[in-house]
Amino acid sequence: MVYCRMRTMAFISLVSIAGSCLGYPTNVAHWLPLDAGGWSVVTTSADSRVIHVSSSSGSDTTGNGSITNPYATIAKGKSYLRSGNPDWLLLKKGDVWYETLGQLRASGRSAAEPMVIGSYGAGPRPMLKTGAANAMSTSGAGGGPPNTSYLVVMGLSCYAHTRDPESPEFAGCAGGTGVSWLRGATNLLFEDCRFDSYVTGLVIQNTDGYGIFDVVIRRCVVVDSYSTNSHSQGIYTAGINGLLAEENVIDHCGWNELLPGAEATIFNHNYYIQTSCRIVTVRGNILTRSASHGCQLRPGGILADNLIVQCALAGFAAGHESECDYSYVTGNVIMEGRDITPATRRGFGIELLPARVLNTCEGNIIANKLPSVAGYAALTSYSATNGCGFAIRRNTIVNWRTGNGGQLVVQTPYRCAEVRNNIIQETASDSRLFTHSGPTGDVSFASQLYHGTRPSNEWFTLASTSYDLNGWSAQTGETDSRAFHVPFKDPTRSVASYHASLGGSNSFDAFIAACRAQSKDTWDTNYTASAVIAYLREGFRPMVDLGPEQIGAVWPPVPEPAMIALLTAVGFSRAGRARATHQERRGASAQC
Repeated sequence: MVYCRMRTMAFISLVSIAGSCLGYPTNVAHWLPLDAGGWSVVTTSADSRVIHVSSSSGSDTTGNGSITNPYATIAKGKSYLRSGNPDWLLLKKGDVWYETLGQLRASGRSAAEPMVIGSYGAGPRPMLKTGAANAMSTSGAGGGPPNTSYLVVMGLSCYAHTRDPESPEFAGCAGGTGVSWLRGATNLLFEDCRFDSYVTGLVIQNTDGYGIFDVVIRRCVVVDSYSTNSHSQGIYTAGINGLLAEENVIDHCGWNELLPGAEATIFNHNYYIQTSCRIVTVRGNILTRSASHGCQLRPGGILADNLIVQCALAGFAAGHESECDYSYVTGNVIMEGRDITPATRRGFGIELLPARVLNTCEGNIIANKLPSVAGYAALTSYSATNGCGFAIRRNTIVNWRTGNGGQLVVQTPYRCAEVRNNIIQETASDSRLFTHSGPTGDVSFASQLYHGTRPSNEWFTLASTSYDLNGWSAQTGETDSRAFHVPFKDPTRSVASYHASLGGSNSFDAFIAACRAQSKDTWDTNYTASAVIAYLREGFRPMVDLGPEQIGAVWPPVPEPAMIALLTAVGFSRAGRARATHQERRGASAQC
């Protein structure tokens, strides 16, 4: 692998030019400080106008917007927001409005002095019952400005109540979007918000060429998106430079089994992040029961530390190599793969598509596909027209039920690629373990542990020919690998058993109900991805010494700071060029 070593040295040289190592996984920064509980800290400025609104005790006629004499309607309170100022619009907790926020036209002063739309008082999040309308939007309609920037939206519940078939107010499937952001922006934060039963929970899309920069979506709950006549997602983003999506709960998006025409399809996902985004990190999320993909990360980026359960395709990273710089898929735990529908079979774990620089997939656990689900791979890396490097290492794959397909599938051609230090085990079915389309080319295989119940001479397939481990090693040059049944501490662990370990019932439904109930005022760290992943990882801890090599889902992964720094530099270089163009346009517009 001389080429790989030469390229690594080139990376290190580039890093020394680009600057110091930024570490894992900080390629996207949240510009606001966090308190001890991990919540964004926003403070008023000396000249902030703070406007209070209460549907239960306010009045548009006699109110003045103070906390003791609030306005009644959102529209009235919103009318006092001044663009270019750090004004605050606060809705009373526990109150309900049959009203939307409408079009957002006013910007804050800066990233440090944003405009804030939030809540006050005690109780559950203030709820906007928006029916078939968008909860909030930006667009060019009605003379909307080309940019609405420096905005924080936190602590709101937006509910398309007339679309929820389990609501007594259900009136049909006509509907809108929770957030429909179709204009330029810089520094947007959505935190501790809930979006329920929309066509898509959040759409943030650059449609006018002015650019969208530095968007953070964190600790939000997005559930039950569906459509009977269009595509539907939990969150859809396009044209963003700098996107951080962290610690969100996204469940059951893109479909609704109770409504004809709202069936799951291949086009609908929990996260759908388009190729036109750059510098993306998706980390620490709970992603469950998506119509198709738990996360479709088309531009590549970082997909890290996510809990992904009962998704038809858990994680998809990168697009064609000319459209994606890199993918770093690490620390995720993927469980209980399922089909889209009985007629549309899936059951994929992670799919890696080509990137221009490198795909790295390490430290993931992919385990326990649901019975009777299609026999697709736990981890697949696809071929590239021009070839690209990839590294698949230190992953643990257990009982993914792939039948004649391999649990791990590698396609060609590639250059500078490695597959090593993985555990691949199958005891629940007669699945193959490893399939390679061949020829092996410049791929290094080493230091893996294999076990299966299928006849050992059918564990591996290379170019449609079956082999045992010795034959496979002779064909591929794999070294230091063994046939060994790894005894794990408790590989039957699940999110249901996790919920039971906390004193609840042993069921997925009970677990996800607790996750969906998360909010800042009722935050329970037991129902965060990090807590659940720690429990599941312990179940997949080998009970014997596997030797000096670090084999399986070792966490944290062996750091490669030079690689992360380089990839970060690549992303920020592209984003910087886009930002300069954006600033030129922004300066030319008096409305921004």
